Amino acid sequence: MTILRDLNLPSIWVDPSYLATTAGFVMKGHNLRLCGVLDCGEFKGYITLEATESAAPNQTVESLARPVSAIVSGSALVREVADRFVNENLEMVAVVEDGKFHGFVTPSVLIRELGKSYDPMTGLPWSDELRRWGADHLANTEEITIVFIDLNDFGVYNKTHGHIIGDQVLGAVSRFLKSKVDVKTDVLVRYGGDEFAIGTTRSREETEALAQELQTGMPEVEIGEGIEPVAFSVGLCGGRRQKERLSVHYAATIDNLINKASQACQAQKSAAKGIGAPSPEAAPRPLSYRVVAVFADPQDHGGVSTVILNRGDGVFSGASTEPGLTGVVQAAARAIEMAQPGIALEISRVALEGQTLTVGGKVSESLEPRDLNVLEELSGDTNVAAVTALTKALNG
Repeated sequence: MTILRDLNLPSIWVDPSYLATTAGFVMKGHNLRLCGVLDCGEFKGYITLEATESAAPNQTVESLARPVSAIVSGSALVREVADRFVNENLEMVAVVEDGKFHGFVTPSVLIRELGKSYDPMTGLPWSDELRRWGADHLANTEEITIVFIDLNDFGVYNKTHGHIIGDQVLGAVSRFLKSKVDVKTDVLVRYGGDEFAIGTTRSREETEALAQELQTGMPEVEIGEGIEPVAFSVGLCGGRRQKERLSVHYAATIDNLINKASQACQAQKSAAKGIGAPSPEAAPRPLSYRVVAVFADPQDHGGVSTVILNRGDGVFSGASTEPGLTGVVQAAARAIEMAQPGIALEISRVALEGQTLTVGGKVSESLEPRDLNVLEELSGDTNVAAVTALTKALNG
């Protein structure tokens, strides 16, 4: 069960001697409706943003501070606190543990937390929480990285020792992973079966260090006497964006990051087993693209160009606010990135001289960039022909 200490509550506070206007600036800066009031580190109550906005020019926080109805420990269960809200008709409670202020719990915090779907075995949220968390951070223009974790030979535990031991393995792994994440920067979920995932706002370098720490520390996890040590593979994706995202499809972006992190994880697992990449003769032919529709912005500004592509069994779309043919090519690039999670396109030049299309840029696959050069005579619908030329140049 989740406890209050596991929640990432904002522990912002002000001193009683502050001017109310100063407290208002602090709350607005952190997008808060209320914050704690601490005097020499001792919790005294709270002040609301509404109170600061109606305060006199020289009025201090001390004159506006209010006492809280209830103070709870960080070890209190979320569901127990929710019951207190109902039974005692509470509007909010302060979380104070060992004299330290940890933030406030409000009905909106409880609704959000209780609305999560949890795995009863490990106590971890399922993957829908990772997607919600990721969308929130992307919408806030933050860069995120996904760490995908897959246990090695988990079937051995179930077949050799039975499902009870298998469940103990999952529980031990989840406790180990919990000990390594920080709720201020990370979210940990059980992805399914013997798979876990971490979303993090740490830098790429910090995330790689975390992954290394996970793998080196895992052998220390003990399951039981005579039980094989636990090991797993790890894959990363994210944390290296060098340009602003033009797409606002946050859910699709998260799924792409998860998919690429999972692929990197499986590649590590295959390498550990000595399974190499397939020979060129055995490699499947790449799936081709079909242009479903192109909606080009006819205006010089303010509109959106959209390209919809079909590849295999999937349909993928991309959008761009750039005007003219440049917007069409940019939108096609975004659609291709959706269809091929391992690819990133940077379009730097689009030109049309007569019926000759020129496109320049970079293609990044597996972090190894290469030049993108398209030079093609277009026929028929210019926009559709330009999108087709781009997909052909990528050997899609």
